[in-house]
Amino acid sequence: MNETALVPNKKLKDIADLLDSRKDEIAKAVPKILDSKRLMRICLSSIQKNKLLLECSPPSLVRCVMDAATFGLIPDGATNEAHLVPFYNGKKKCYEAQFMPGYSGIIKLALQSGYIDGVELHEVYQNDEFEYEYGLDQKLKHRPTEGNPGSLRAVYCIVLLSTGHKTFEVMTKKKAE
Repeated sequence: MNETALVPNKKLKDIADLLDSRKDEIAKAVPKILDSKRLMRICLSSIQKNKLLLECSPPSLVRCVMDAATFGLIPDGATNEAHLVPFYNGKKKCYEAQFMPGYSGIIKLALQSGYIDGVELHEVYQNDEFEYEYGLDQKLKHRPTEGNPGSLRAVYCIVLLSTGHKTFEVMTKKKAE
């Protein structure tokens, strides 16, 4: 067996041991609806899947797990609630991990805030009937095509506030990217 294949496993074990040593702190930060052991397993799995995360400083990885616990968001990639993202820190000359909420995580947090009752996300394609207008009398009309939709041209989000007010935001494909 080649020695380089053992390095990531050693690094992962070291990270797992470090997280295990902080499990009580992590458990205190996790909301009651989330199991801290499950969160730590998912974070370790995310770290294992991304070689650059294994290169990140251990304190930055612990900080990410604590952020995930505090926000109650799962960085598993599948749900798009959150992500652990490696960035190179030129000043420190090392990789550091950062916790980044995904779009569904942001929606989850918004709904939990009590200020928002609902969120809808939609895609607009080239052959859809679509018009919108901002201002005092906002207007949004979207009728998806029955046939070939064509290419994606925009996306929009409708938010229903707890006051009963509805608002929306439209982004062109280029702006969304």
